[in-house]
Amino acid sequence: MATRAKYSDAMKKEVVDFVKKHDAANNGRGGKSAAHKKYKINPISINKWCEAEGYTSKKKAGKKAAAAKAPAAKAKPGPKPGRKAKPGPKPGRKAGRKPGPKPGRKPGRKPGRKPAAATTAVAAKSGSPAATLNRMIKIQEQIDSLQAEYKSLKGQL
Repeated sequence: MATRAKYSDAMKKEVVDFVKKHDAANNGRGGKSAAHKKYKINPISINKWCEAEGYTSKKKAGKKAAAAKAPAAKAKPGPKPGRKAKPGPKPGRKAGRKPGPKPGRKPGRKPGRKPAAATTAVAAKSGSPAATLNRMIKIQEQIDSLQAEYKSLKGQL
């Protein structure tokens, strides 16, 4: 873990003065970034030192002042006095979602569900484990005969 750099009060003052001079020369912009590049100090530290000195750039101060002077948002006008609001949805609005599957969902089985009945149909077709074993033996015999035929054809090439 890296050790934290400790800066003297004189160094902090020098950096803040540099920020102030740079901002004064450049319309209140870029002083902290320039100090970061020049002194290789973390910008967060520079910002904290400037705040501790009570210094904020002109642009930020202007934005805060403008936000404080901005008028509050006007409330939306309700129904005219003496009239009651009509119940129900506003005209031109859709009542709700159309019936059917949810948008974006593909048709088919939901995730996590048991497999379809097709796999159980194969088991029901075979009847018993003995019947399944006999079927497997016949299939293995067919595979063996096909492999022998392949070897003989390969030898002819």
